[in-house]
Amino acid sequence: MKRGEMLLNFCLDNGLEIVNTVFYQRKAKRKWTWESPDGKTKNIIDFIIINNRWKNTVTKCRTFTGPDTASDHRLVMAGIRIKMKKTQTEMRNKRFWIEGLKEDAIKDRFKTQLGNR
Repeated sequence: MKRGEMLLNFCLDNGLEIVNTVFYQRKAKRKWTWESPDGKTKNIIDFIIINNRWKNTVTKCRTFTGPDTASDHRLVMAGIRIKMKKTQTEMRNKRFWIEGLKEDAIKDRFKTQLGNR
């Protein structure tokens, strides 16, 4: 029981959520993740842990019995729904005001700036 309490304290201290325990499973076989070699004892000892900020994105969490993993542990899966926002990038090609070079004052200033480079 001490390790379980240590995990809970770690999650509380770091703002994490254990997703396995959030979702109700109608079938008990979808809850447990480890089975003893004799097949009598079953426990939930494998977890999916996420940041509290993202806990609303998880849609489901369950274990799978089908895949043969050659282990006494079962696969744990979480479904996640994320909406990505497209960020605006700066224009790479800057447009120059070429019409301004027809004026003598702007043309002279441009020449001096080019000469200074």
